[in-house]
Amino acid sequence: MNNTITLKIKGMACHSCAQRIQQALMADQDVKAADVNLAKKKAVITTGSKDKAHFIKIIQDTGYDAA
Repeated sequence: MNNTITLKIKGMACHSCAQRIQQALMADQDVKAADVNLAKKKAVITTGSKDKAHFIKIIQDTGYDAA
């Protein structure tokens, strides 16, 4: 069963920022899809089983804030 998680992201200023976050999310084996939208300042993640806190940590590890 897939789970969709939406996170607000703070600190993204350009397309490269969004791309960096998307690549970090897609590197996680449990991520089925990840869409990082710079204009809306959010990420929509489709995952099999991981929880929201797991993805917040991935985003924080790339240098951005997420909630």
